[in-house]
Amino acid sequence: MKVIWLPEPYEAAIAISDDPDICDFHAFKTMYDFLMKIDFPTTRAMWVYKNREPTGSPPLDCIFYSPLLTDSECLDYCRLLNSKGFEICLHGASCGNNTREMMENAFDFLKREIRASSVYICHSKNAENLYWDAHTANSNFERRILELYTKNTCYGEVPGSKYFWGDLCRKTIRYIRLYRTRMLNTLSFNPSMPYHDFSKPFVNFWFSATKGHIPRLFTKTNLDFLCKQNGAGILYQYLHKYVLKDGTILKEVREALEMAANDSRLLKQPVSVIMDRLKLFQNIVTINYNGKAYIINANKNPVGSLQIKLDTLDEFHADSFFKIDKVRKTAVFETINPLSFISIKTSDKFTNSKKYKIKDGLITINFSKATIFVNTLPKAISLNNSNKIPPESVYVEYKTPEAQRLEILQEIYPWELYKLKAGQASILLREHLFLGRKFSTEKYLETPGKIEDLSNW
Repeated sequence: MKVIWLPEPYEAAIAISDDPDICDFHAFKTMYDFLMKIDFPTTRAMWVYKNREPTGSPPLDCIFYSPLLTDSECLDYCRLLNSKGFEICLHGASCGNNTREMMENAFDFLKREIRASSVYICHSKNAENLYWDAHTANSNFERRILELYTKNTCYGEVPGSKYFWGDLCRKTIRYIRLYRTRMLNTLSFNPSMPYHDFSKPFVNFWFSATKGHIPRLFTKTNLDFLCKQNGAGILYQYLHKYVLKDGTILKEVREALEMAANDSRLLKQPVSVIMDRLKLFQNIVTINYNGKAYIINANKNPVGSLQIKLDTLDEFHADSFFKIDKVRKTAVFETINPLSFISIKTSDKFTNSKKYKIKDGLITINFSKATIFVNTLPKAISLNNSNKIPPESVYVEYKTPEAQRLEILQEIYPWELYKLKAGQASILLREHLFLGRKFSTEKYLETPGKIEDLSNW
C-alpha cells in the first residue's frame, strides 16, 4: 500500500517547459495552435524587451531572437494561451544580460499584462542568472573544477552587482529549472523535486528537466513505464524547432504529442501545477502503528483527491470518506484537511512508512528540518514548549526559520544532489564527444555543431 501523489484518475504526469531561443512568431503560433487544439497546456518562457546588452560575462558574440511580449501581436496571443491554461513565464527580461531594473520592470509587465508566474527559466549565460555555472557548486573543490570548464560569471545572487535580483527572486519566484537528464521520468532522476538548497537562499525551489527528442520520449513503452512508476516527466524543449519551413509540424513529433495528449492516464499541466502538487506531497507522511495505518498531512493547506494504491481490497476501512476503484485497486479520499490525519484499518501496510516514537498517544516523527507531532487522542496534549496540540490533529515544529517559511521537512540528501550534477555532466560530455559542442564556452554558442539538432537530443 502506498500513497500516489497524483490526483484521481491519473497515473503519471507530463509538463513541458519550452524555451524561446531563435524563434519567429509564425513557428511559435503554429506549434501552439496545435497544442491548444489537442489540449496540451505547457509552460512557455518568454522575453519582454529587446536586449540592451549581449549575453554572458564576458560577453559572447551570439545573437538570439524571439517574439517579445512588448509586441502587441505576441502579447495578445500569449493572453489567449494563458486563458486556455498555458503558463507564460520569463526567460529573463531580455535575451541579453539584464539589470535589476529591467528584471523588476519585466516582472511587473508580466503580472500586469498577463499573469504572474511562479516559474522562472534562466537563459544561457546571462549575467543575472542566480547560482549559475561555477556558482552551482556546493564545495570549493567543485567550484574550482567548474571554473576550469567555464570562464563565464553570473551575479544574480551577488548584492551590490547591477545584476543582483536575488531578493526579488526569493519574493516572486517559487521554482527555477536547473539540472537535466535524458530519462523520461524526471521525478525518478530527482525524487526530492522541487527541492531547496540551503546554501543558495535566494532560490526557493529548484526543479530538474528531461532533455530529449519528443518522438524518442513519447513512445508507448516509455509512457506505460512512466505510469507504472507513477512518475513525472518535466521536459526541457524548443518546441518551435519542430516546425518545418513549409509551416507544418514534423510528423513524428505531431503524432507523439497527440498520443500523449490522448492518453487519459497522463496529467498534462504546466510546470507550476505539477511542482505545487509535488511540493504538497512532500509533507504527506505515512506510518504503520498499532494495527492501523496513518496518512498525515503536515501542510497548512488541504490536499485533495488523494489516491492510495492497495495490495488488497479486503477489509479496508477509514475514518474519513473514501471511494474504491476496484479496477485500479485504489482508494481515493476526496480531501485531507490541513494539519490533520486519516486513520486506516487494513491488512495492508504502507511500504514508505516513516519511523516514529509513541508515548501516551503522541506520535513523534523526526526529520532533518522539522519534527511532526501527531495527537491521536480525543483530548488536547501539551508539549514541553507549552504549545497545545488540539485533539486528533497535527503540529509541526520547524528547526530553522527558512524551513518554516518554505514548509520543508527534509532537505535534499547530498548523494541525490551529486547524482543530479553527475547526470548533467554526462549530458555535457555526450554533447562534447558526439554532437560537436565546443569545449570553450566562449565559442559553443557561436558554433554549436549539432547541439540544437533536436533529433540528436
